[in-house]
Amino acid sequence: MRIIDICQKNDPELFASLMSYPDDIPELSALTPPSNSRPDGIDRSYYARRASGSLSNGFIV
Repeated sequence: MRIIDICQKNDPELFASLMSYPDDIPELSALTPPSNSRPDGIDRSYYARRASGSLSNGFIV
C-alpha cells in the first residue's frame, strides 16, 4: 500500500497504470456455466459496466 501511495503522490502515470481496470476484462455473458445462481451479476460485471461507459474514472475502487 505504501508503494501505491508513493506512486499516487509522485508518479500519476504509474499510479494510473497500477490502479486502472485491465484492458482484457473477460466477457462473462459469453460463458455457459452448468448453473448460475446470480445471473444478474453478469449485467453488473466490470466488462458490462465498461461497455456501457459506467466505470468511474477507470480506477479500481
